[in-house]
Amino acid sequence: ERCDEAVAVWDNLLATSRSQMFLYQRRLTMSDGRRFRDAMAGSEELEGDRSDRLRANVAYYHGLPEALIGAHRRRWEERLATGQTREAYEANGEWLYKRAFFRGDVTVDEIDRLILYGEDVGYADPIRYGLLSRVFANPLDPEAAGWVDRLCALHRAEVPGPSAEEKWAETCLAWVLEDYARLAAIAKTIDDWPGAHANWIPMEVLLNHLGQAVAYEPAQWLEPFEDVERRWVGHWRNWYARVTA
Repeated sequence: ERCDEAVAVWDNLLATSRSQMFLYQRRLTMSDGRRFRDAMAGSEELEGDRSDRLRANVAYYHGLPEALIGAHRRRWEERLATGQTREAYEANGEWLYKRAFFRGDVTVDEIDRLILYGEDVGYADPIRYGLLSRVFANPLDPEAAGWVDRLCALHRAEVPGPSAEEKWAETCLAWVLEDYARLAAIAKTIDDWPGAHANWIPMEVLLNHLGQAVAYEPAQWLEPFEDVERRWVGHWRNWYARVTA
């Protein structure tokens, strides 16, 4: 329902202008709402690299993150080169936290620079992405619980209700600390939040894998869900092995 309402907004805008940006954002909204088949159907109408970016977004939710990681890096470099600093650091944050989870190749300096930028200009997104990167990189750090608390507070200051970012961080912390009561609480939060963004997919998969029954949101998968689930479980296992080694 939330996705349908958001798509309707883009439909209204497209009635006034067939802007490539409107066309792209409409399809991206569908992907974020798990309407993957709808997002991809007719996507040849997108020009330039927008079609590639859409495919990367859809592939990411199917457990194939590398194309999107690469897209975030290119956007960071391009926006920085053209002086679009705010957009550049937003892309940098998405690039860092995904690298921190999937690859584990993010440095402390990279994360600190991102957070410092957000603090200096008063922009919460880089701070949130930096805190998420910290948790992904080192969830056993004594300060990790504080990072999660700050991440939650920053989100609550802007939007009521839970965010996928904070629950991803909480899930990581709870799993490595074997806090199954907290995992159960996260599972309940997800079940109580219908129509959740596709960014919740990693948590849904892990919690079900760990025996915490979570209802999957309906999705237009482009391949058997078992393949998607297997990939995400593999990413989680790789992450866990890396941070607990």
